[in-house]
Amino acid sequence: MYRALYGRFENHLEGLPKPFMMHKPKMNQGSSAEKRNPQKASSLSLNWDCVTDNLEILHAATGKLETQHPSRLCKRSLLKRFLKLVQRMPPGSGLTFAEDAHSSYNIIKAKAEKYQESKRILVQGFQQAGCGTWIKKPYEQGDFYLPSSELTSITDAAKTLITKTT
Repeated sequence: MYRALYGRFENHLEGLPKPFMMHKPKMNQGSSAEKRNPQKASSLSLNWDCVTDNLEILHAATGKLETQHPSRLCKRSLLKRFLKLVQRMPPGSGLTFAEDAHSSYNIIKAKAEKYQESKRILVQGFQQAGCGTWIKKPYEQGDFYLPSSELTSITDAAKTLITKTT
């Protein structure tokens, strides 16, 4: 497990910008007398939210729930959550909802300079360690905007939150 998570490339990640850092979860090494029996991979994927203790079981091929709703981890859902956070940022933080809400996912993600630098170092570290090349998704997958109706629901939620906290 150690080798799969970070062991092969941990020595190749120098100079990550703060707040990014290499996390090394503590793991106990066990021994197993059982012979490994490779099988076909499951068609399901599971993710767990440790804050709300909610599980999502997805169809691995589509990334959608059984109800055909998208995962909370899809790009669109993550963009909505990010914009909700931006809406709550204080003035002068460098992020403004008014500017960023009408930008595409790709443009907003490109503005995260420290994240982009960390990703560049990680990809370079994989290559230096002989772990292969990072597979890039087509640019078009991130070339989307949230519709006005979803932006309105974000601003309405922020107004409700501000009213409740004051």
